[in-house]
Parts: sequence; C-alpha cells; structure tokens
Amino acid sequence: MTNLFRMGFVTVLLAAPGCLLEPSADAPASGTSASSPTAQAAIGPNLDQPVPPVHAGAEAWRFPEAVSTTGSGACAGVSLGEVLDRIRAGFEPVGDIESFRPGGPRGVVMSAGPGVPASETPPPPTETSSYVVGLMDENAFGAIFVRGERCRGDICEDHEYWYFETDERCSPAWVGHHRRTERSGGRYGSCLDVIGEALWRFPSPLDPRRRCDADWSPQDISGTRQALSLTGGPACGNAAVVPVTVAITQSGDLAQATVVLQGTGIPFLDGRAVTGKVERRRFFAEIQEVSADSCPLRRTVTFNFDFEGPSINAIPGGFGLVDVQEQTVAPCDPMPALCSASLHLVRAD
Repeated sequence: MTNLFRMGFVTVLLAAPGCLLEPSADAPASGTSASSPTAQAAIGPNLDQPVPPVHAGAEAWRFPEAVSTTGSGACAGVSLGEVLDRIRAGFEPVGDIESFRPGGPRGVVMSAGPGVPASETPPPPTETSSYVVGLMDENAFGAIFVRGERCRGDICEDHEYWYFETDERCSPAWVGHHRRTERSGGRYGSCLDVIGEALWRFPSPLDPRRRCDADWSPQDISGTRQALSLTGGPACGNAAVVPVTVAITQSGDLAQATVVLQGTGIPFLDGRAVTGKVERRRFFAEIQEVSADSCPLRRTVTFNFDFEGPSINAIPGGFGLVDVQEQTVAPCDPMPALCSASLHLVRAD
C-alpha cells in the first residue's frame, strides 16, 4: 500500500504506515554490499512524520571529511557513504542529491556565484544548489540534505533542508525538515517564509525579524545584566576590558525603557538614566548635547542593544554597542582631550 505525501515542491511516494522502504533485490544502493549492516536496515518507517532527534544540539557532532569515513559503535564498519545511499534509496525528496561537502563548526564554504561589478545590477537568481553534509559521533551518523532554488552560486532565495540520524541499528531515520523562502514584503522589503525548525545550527540561526510573520510589538527587556565592555577610546575612561552593569527598567509602556550603565569609566555616562525606544527585544537611544565646560563640546552618544538577534557586534555573546563621540563647538586654547569610543558589551556569564 502506498500513499502520497507533499513536502514543499516535491511529491513523495510513501510506504503505508509501519512499512519499510527496501530497495529491490536486483538493485542495491550504490556502495552497499549484501553483508553491510545497512543492507539489512532500511530507512526507518517514519516518512510521514519526522521523529524527535536524539542529538538535540550541534555540539555532539563531528564532521567527516569524506563519504568513505567509517563509523564506530552501532555503525562500526559502516561508511558514511553507505548511510547516505540508504537515505537516497528510501526517501525520494533527496534521492538526486549526490554532491557531498565537508562540514565544520561554521558550516560549509558557500559561493555567491560569479562576481558582478558594483556598477552593474546582478542578474536574477536562476541556478540551483544541492548538496549533503555528513555528521558523526562515536555511535551514529547524521546527514543534512540541502536543496536550493533560485540561486546565485549557493546563495538561494529558497532553501530546503532534510535532517537524518542513525539509530541503535545504524538505520537512518528522518528527524527534521526546515525551509526558508524569500519573498517581497516585511519591514526590510523582503522577508522569509519559514517552515519547520532548523536542527544542529544548520543553517545558522535566523534573525526572527527577517520572518514574514514577525511580530514587531515591544517586549519586556527589563532587568540588570552583568556585562564586559571590551573597548574604550582616547579620554574615555577605561580602555581595557572592564565589568559593566547594565540596568534596564520599563513601566507600563513596553515601547519605552530606561537604561543606566555603571563601570564604563566615562564620567558623563556612568549612572546616567537614558530613555529610549523598544522594538521586539531591541533598544535604541541617543544623546545629543553640548557640554557646559569652559570649552563647550558637542557630544553624541548612541545606544544599540539587541537581546534576540545575531550578535550585534560580531562578538560571541555580544548584545550592545554604545558609541561615544565628542567634538569642539569652536576652537579652544588649550584644546581639551576629546572622547571617541565604541563600547562593545558582551554577556559576562
């Protein structure tokens, strides 16, 4: 008995519930021998619904560099290539994805396609990009099959991901499906329709504001956070890594918040209450003032905190950037030292 299951743009022929999809006896999967453990263990009977993955996070996985890599534990004597062949034979949506790419903690190397001079408009994305990434630990293999449509190189407007891992018999099971499709709309002119959840940090976590269904309502970001300020600047207090306390309060109106910093070493900043706007879990505020010094200084301070998106300053754990700039209003004698600093705030935990 069979039934049809539609996933994305691909229609899949499925075995009836409880049945295994075995290859025919006269057409074994390539790279698989009759004595191989995978010859006796087809893909699991869960093709209509992914089962929960055993590997909840990416930390446990290593990244084999070739399909000839053999496993251990339940997959002792079995190569990654055999497992991939078994998946292709039993799960039609990925049956034609042959290209293997070695992975790594930062994913795979991606290509944006042929270079286009800055003065020219890039051509519309028309290519496809499909490949598989292998994973392994001391007892199992994993695999991520990727199919991209409307691509320039590997940068695609439509990416679909299927996730698999082997069980105690080294039999691969389907454990997840994720899809990101870019279209016009959203706050930034384009946004992503998202299906399912990504596994094992592949692809990289998505900034939730990029989703087409993003809710832009302000959220509660109040609390006191211990942080480190990584950089300072001339005449700006501490120029080394120093602990900083970030206290944020909100009243009944979540769209506004007040932040107080302590420990930056900047006299006109430490202990000062600064009120700004909140959008989702992001805070923005700005100070523009002229100091009352004998040589007046025009001062601009901007606060940009983000408690949900990718690191705001490309530093692991980074959530905040405070930029301080001073300039003289008129020539002075003597000229005072001017503060110019970017304070990168990262979680101290």
